[in-house]
Amino acid sequence: MTRLSPISGTALAADGFETLLRKVMFLAFEAGKHALEGHGFRVPDIREDERAYRKFIRACHHGYDKAQELIGQSVIDYEVSARTAEADARAARSRRDLRTAHDLLARVAVQRSRQLILRRVLDAILYLALMPEEWILRHATSVRETRRIDPVVVRQTLDVARQMNERSRWQFHVVVDITTAVQLGDLILIDRTPPGPGKWKVVELKDGIANEVLGGLIEKSKGRADRAAAETEAQRTF
Repeated sequence: MTRLSPISGTALAADGFETLLRKVMFLAFEAGKHALEGHGFRVPDIREDERAYRKFIRACHHGYDKAQELIGQSVIDYEVSARTAEADARAARSRRDLRTAHDLLARVAVQRSRQLILRRVLDAILYLALMPEEWILRHATSVRETRRIDPVVVRQTLDVARQMNERSRWQFHVVVDITTAVQLGDLILIDRTPPGPGKWKVVELKDGIANEVLGGLIEKSKGRADRAAAETEAQRTF
């Protein structure tokens, strides 16, 4: 059985959340640039220099992976704590302790807000990782409501994603249940392995086996007609 770590006091504190968010934002959006500068490159160099491109993509995917792990575990922690507080609030109402119930539900509201912020960051990571095929996200959800997570399932899926990401930094697996933008499959795989265009896949996990549900190419350039045809096919499939 997967064990869930208890929520830390610093994660719940306002200053602790700010520190966490700053770290996540750096890993998600600065790791690639930081790695390039450490090797004497600049971001524009990735268009012309193959070495710069390789270092950039691998560093981005490494940063995405570390950011996703922090986001995922924090979202799990907030979910576990919020469920406990909701149960305590129900108990407080049953004994007519309305002040305690109100305070507990206010705590839950803060935790849910912080969850949503972190999940939106993962949405942004997925958007960037899919570019220029970010249009896929318009067809990857059927309802607008943000789903609550299952802490055990998310922890298990995070572990699988981390293991897969560590096999190759050319690939990045996004845990679907943590995002708010996707409701199809268990993982989204973005594969930038050279040569050729990148690929994306929707993956389902069953008994530890990854099964591709849907996939496509991430083209560096595509005409309007081809893009329109691809979007029509995506709408039909999703």
